[in-house]
Amino acid sequence: MFLLSAAMLGSMHAVQINHLEHHQHCLGDEDVEGASARMPAWKAILVGPLFPIRLHINAWKKGRGASFRWIVAELAVTAAIIAARSRFHRYG
Repeated sequence: MFLLSAAMLGSMHAVQINHLEHHQHCLGDEDVEGASARMPAWKAILVGPLFPIRLHINAWKKGRGASFRWIVAELAVTAAIIAARSRFHRYG
């Protein structure tokens, strides 16, 4: 999952936490993954770009132990890749 996280520029462990929570609280108030299903279509489209940010924030709050450490590592690698690409494009 770590390599997928680097390739996708996000934390797949964060996605895992949210997906498992989605199955526990399907379409309930605590279901961040399914929150857009409770919205009108126009609002779901409007808030769509915030979806990955909301997933990562929720997982950051709820992650414990090894899962939390994986999220930190995956987000650190994501930040490093973005910084390296930014530097490369600036000077390359």
